[in-house]
Amino acid sequence: MVGAGALREALNAPEIESILSIGRQACGVEHPKLRELVLPDLFDFAAVENPPLLVRVFPFLFTTSEILGRAMLRIVEGRADRFILESADINRLGA
Repeated sequence: MVGAGALREALNAPEIESILSIGRQACGVEHPKLRELVLPDLFDFAAVENPPLLVRVFPFLFTTSEILGRAMLRIVEGRADRFILESADINRLGA
């Protein structure tokens, strides 16, 4: 119930204007601040309207071919501090 408690506190916090819940099922809560994105397959992001947001929120999970290309160029130019990169490193170099 950690998620339910966090959601309840966020909904009650006046400084939080909106909440986007992403899950495999609806959370069953209705509130003006709350929007839900139900993805039965959490690894299929075709329905996500703003994929670049996912890269910023989860840099260790996502990248794009454009970001990868820019990162590769920066590596060749000698602007990388190492040659074995994690997704977050690629996103940082390709930004």
